[in-house]
This record gives sequence, C-alpha cells and structure tokens, in this order.
Amino acid sequence: MGMYGMGGVGKTTLLKQINNKFIEERCGSDFVIWVVVSKELHVEKIQNDIAQKIGLDGEDWKQKDKSQKTDVLFKFLRKKRFVLFLDDIWEKVDLTEIGVPFPAPENRCKVVFTTRRQDVCKPMGVEDPMEVKCLAENEAFDLFQKKVGQETLGSDQEIPELARIVSRKCGGLPLALNVIGETMSCKTTYSYDNLKAEDVKSCLLYCAYFQKLTRFVREIDRLLICEDIIDGSKGIERAENKGYEIIGDLVRASLLMEEAEKDGTRRVRMHDVVREMALWIASELGREKEAFIVHAGVGLSEIPKVRIGAL
Repeated sequence: MGMYGMGGVGKTTLLKQINNKFIEERCGSDFVIWVVVSKELHVEKIQNDIAQKIGLDGEDWKQKDKSQKTDVLFKFLRKKRFVLFLDDIWEKVDLTEIGVPFPAPENRCKVVFTTRRQDVCKPMGVEDPMEVKCLAENEAFDLFQKKVGQETLGSDQEIPELARIVSRKCGGLPLALNVIGETMSCKTTYSYDNLKAEDVKSCLLYCAYFQKLTRFVREIDRLLICEDIIDGSKGIERAENKGYEIIGDLVRASLLMEEAEKDGTRRVRMHDVVREMALWIASELGREKEAFIVHAGVGLSEIPKVRIGAL
C-alpha cells in the first residue's frame, strides 16, 4: 500500500495511526516494523533500523557488511509474518537489496509507505496508491479551532472571523494549521516568532542543520551544551534540565515531533517543511549576522573558503 501527498499534509500522522493499530491488535503479525527512510536513501541504515526492531542488532550484527545483513534479514523474515512501514521515501526502495521478502498472498506480509511523489508508487508495485489531500475548508477550520482553543476564540468578538481567514490562508495543510493555531492560542506554546528565549530559537535553528533529525533527546541535549547554546558553567545537571525544557517547548510548539521507543527512551525529529522554514529563517538572519551554508553528507576533507558552522 502506498500513500502520496504534499509535505505537511498528514501522511506520517496517518501512517502512525495504522502502525499503532497493528501494534495494538497484532492481526496475526509477528512483527510491526517502523522505519523513517528520508530523502537520502541509505540501505544499511534501513537494515539497521529493521534489525533493531526485530531484535537482531547485537554485536555479531555490527560486524557484518551490507550483503551479509541482507542475507540475515531475508532468512529471518521469510519465516515470519510482518508489516513494514516505510515513512517518507523519495525513490524506489529495493526490498530485495535490503533483505525484505516481497509481500505476497502466500507469506501474508505487508509493506506500507508514504511519499511526496506519486511516480514512486508504481515502481514500488502499487498500481492504485492513496492520495492524502489537504483538508476541506470546514475540516481545516475545525482543526484550527481546536489548536487555537475556546479561551482565545472567546476573548474578542473579532477573533473567530480572523481565525477563519487565517485558517483559509493555510490552504487546508494540517502542519500549517497546527503550528499557526498554536501561535494564536493562549497556551504557552508558540511558533518560531513567539519563542521568547533566544536559546530556544537557537536550538530550533541548530536542529535544522542536521540533514534528517531523528535523534535521542539526551543526545541533542548534550550537543546543545557542547555548542554553548546552553550555558553549562553552572553545572551539568542544571544545563541538562534546561536542555530538556527547551526541547519540550519545541515539541509543544509542533516544531519538533516526539517519538517513544519501546524501552521508554525518547527521540525527536523535525518535519521537512519545518526544517526548510528554519533554514530560511537562519539564512535571513545571515544578512544581518554571519552567513552560513548547509550541505550535509558531502564528506569534506578540507575547509572551504567560507565560514561554516561548528557541526
């Protein structure tokens, strides 16, 4: 099964709901596997994520090369019933290269994916993909009202009409409705312009430097301290608590998305649309302060004759 639609339309949210349904009910499946693929396709990363979900990621696994990992995964999964969720693919994912048996009525396995590109669906074996569309005007306004909250909507007689105008400007895009709705609310959650503390803004822009941010909260916390975005001079424990507070602010503002692992550890990731917005903000700031460039994954062997961030 394949789902396609523009960025921020809600594909990942829908896929998560399906994923959670399978986890709750199992439906006869031995494994329910969730993998974020992203724009840069890395076969070994996908293999490692799958291995971690099915319990094969021990020391022996780490010593294997890509082709050996393919063999191990295939031999294991061909005897199992599984559902594999691939979020955010940008090109055909070769299941055989990864080591995933192709879904068939005989093995009763399933692969479900999301993509922004409709032309990716057919090479993935999906002839009739599902398009995830923007919300209709009334649906969009209902969502927007929930985010804004009744306290704000009832605080002034002009606000409901203004809210409807703003909602219409969002074009039915759920991500925009969520972020801007939170901004208009009386809650303590804000979009970028309403993030009061400079360290919170700096944290958001720093996270945007990573090509695909899916990292443990504790890891980000330490990076913020190392980069001196958070002051660590008054003790590491105090600095770590401040980092958790900042990350929590960004999650509540819908600028970072939080995911929980089975063992209780937390990861956060940034939606592509939010990352593009953050990089645009950073580049605009560069006109007044220091300019920068971001080109992840190029493997620089020497420093170019430009100013680059400390990553």
